[in-house]
Amino acid sequence: MPTFGPRPSPRTPFRNGESDLPFKPFNPCVGRVMANRTRVPLRSVRALGRITAAILCIACVTPAAAHHYIDDAISETELLQQAQDSNVAVVIPPFAGSHLYVPNDGASTHPAIVALDGAAGGETNWIDSGFAIRLAAQGFAVLALDYYHNPGLPKDLVMIAVERAFSGADWLTAKGYTTTKPGLFGISFGATYALVIATKDRGRRFSALAAYAPHGRAPAGFVPPYGIAAKPAFKFRNKGIPSGTVLEMWRFPGPVLLVHGRKDNLNPYRNSTLLMREMRQRGKTNMRLKSFNGAHWFTAASYSLTYSAVETFFKTHFGVP
Repeated sequence: MPTFGPRPSPRTPFRNGESDLPFKPFNPCVGRVMANRTRVPLRSVRALGRITAAILCIACVTPAAAHHYIDDAISETELLQQAQDSNVAVVIPPFAGSHLYVPNDGASTHPAIVALDGAAGGETNWIDSGFAIRLAAQGFAVLALDYYHNPGLPKDLVMIAVERAFSGADWLTAKGYTTTKPGLFGISFGATYALVIATKDRGRRFSALAAYAPHGRAPAGFVPPYGIAAKPAFKFRNKGIPSGTVLEMWRFPGPVLLVHGRKDNLNPYRNSTLLMREMRQRGKTNMRLKSFNGAHWFTAASYSLTYSAVETFFKTHFGVP
């Protein structure tokens, strides 16, 4: 069982002391990445890392696309302050680039969720700020699991291992953070990753799935800023999952929530209607599609709707008041 320490503070931000986190805030407004106080010119897209590269690639579709999220990337300092203000403890798990958020409510275990960010990558900290900390404040242990570009992870969105999420779920149980099968949640590319994970897991580790704006089929790999890779985006048991592979969501026994904007011009809304139709045709009934009149990129309204739907979904599933 984990040892519950004091509420995090700016001087002692992490509970359990499993490791320290290097501060690497990214602020596109001022055009630099700071890592150990090193400035990198904005004109060098590659030097800005895969976060900026992915956003710039998508921005070619529409000028508004540069703002995939409501705000710019969140620095580690801002993240820790948000957690503290929310009475949420931060634990650094043994997964590169990842954070675990746990309510400081005195309970020894909580229902858990594994959360996956989109193509901008975990370095934005947006899945952490926009969803994980807020869900933790509502009674969940939330593992924001990074899956590419950090040391030891694929440098591109190519051959991402399904087993990484399996390891995250196993770790949550082994460390005593939860006694029930976790839920799974992803946005955009992370939503597709979540669907692929669910089709391979088939309820063994995960009990419920929520996904915002997924693909309808397994995608090809993506090499930011502009390249489509020859290899697939995902792999299972060290074998690539070919582009176009049907996502057999009817094999996942748990409840499924899909949230998708009907004007999405990146991952079209028809992806979710296709998934719903295939699940229905195969006899699955515990799924729901929540749609709204908007595009892929979060606005204040679409973010609020999505967060509310996801929170309600997991509270209902786990019986959290």
